[in-house]
Amino acid sequence: MGPGCAAWRPAPPPPWPLPDPALAPFLGQRQQSVTLQRDGRSLALLAVLDHHGSTVTLVALSPLGQRLVKVTWDRQGVAVQTDPALGAGFDAQQALRDLVFASWPPGALTAALGAGPWHALFYADGGRDLSLGGRLRLQVRGRPSDPGGQRLLHWPEGYSITVRDLAAGDD
Repeated sequence: MGPGCAAWRPAPPPPWPLPDPALAPFLGQRQQSVTLQRDGRSLALLAVLDHHGSTVTLVALSPLGQRLVKVTWDRQGVAVQTDPALGAGFDAQQALRDLVFASWPPGALTAALGAGPWHALFYADGGRDLSLGGRLRLQVRGRPSDPGGQRLLHWPEGYSITVRDLAAGDD
């Protein structure tokens, strides 16, 4: 493969626009069990989401309580702090976008997407699809409160995320 071959790779798609963080579907703190699966490997995390005013903070902890990622999101943008132990293959901003698409109100997401290239479909059972140029990019099925949790399938990147709400006292 010569140096010119890299130019033939398609550019990654633009990220879809995030809605206003103040429109988060909860106030205070929410704890969730999150499992990422890719290429036959699995990573279990505890996600702590905190929403106060116009700021949302996402902290991802290892099963032993080590902080791996901290994402702070407000109207000015997204700031990410990642522990080097997590590895370079984890995209915290993409994970935030996936989780936001899975749980923010349809009206807030539709307003954020506007007339841009991204298109969302919302189903009565809580499922939702996100497409770009007619190609399905992200598919969400179930809810975090369901017994099996909520499943997010990111087709182009080949990974899935399972999210399950944790009630007070759950491990």
